[in-house]
Amino acid sequence: MRAMRFLGTGRLELQDLPAPTPGEGEVVVDVHACGICASDVHLVDGSLPLRTPPPFTPGHEASGRISALGAGVRDFTPGERVVLFAGRRCGKCPPCRRGGDADDCSAVLTMGFDYDGAWADQVVVPASACVRLPGAVPFDVGALLADAVATP
Repeated sequence: MRAMRFLGTGRLELQDLPAPTPGEGEVVVDVHACGICASDVHLVDGSLPLRTPPPFTPGHEASGRISALGAGVRDFTPGERVVLFAGRRCGKCPPCRRGGDADDCSAVLTMGFDYDGAWADQVVVPASACVRLPGAVPFDVGALLADAVATP
């Protein structure tokens, strides 16, 4: 699969990477649209401090279709249209250790900054980060809903 990788300040490179596989509770999403947020621009120009050492794949405003399910995923089926919530549990803080979700996490990880994002053909996300996208809503509009509309 193709992915636009952030290699360091001012450096992006389109690379071929192995297709991702979902872990327990995760899904693979075939990305149909992904926005470029101002925070992505600041990441690339070096004005946003790095939280993860490069290389990694940016992109956190995404929508697409689920193409694979990890173990334990029961709420979705392959082919469903979804918008992706960019947050993921850290797994280390007290709320996460008690089984809380991303809304309870005190150190939420952000797709495209803390783990590989959606400037790629495919992305792996927790199934809990998926919100169904109605068929009447185009993928590009869905991608905007993921962050640019949801944040305010």
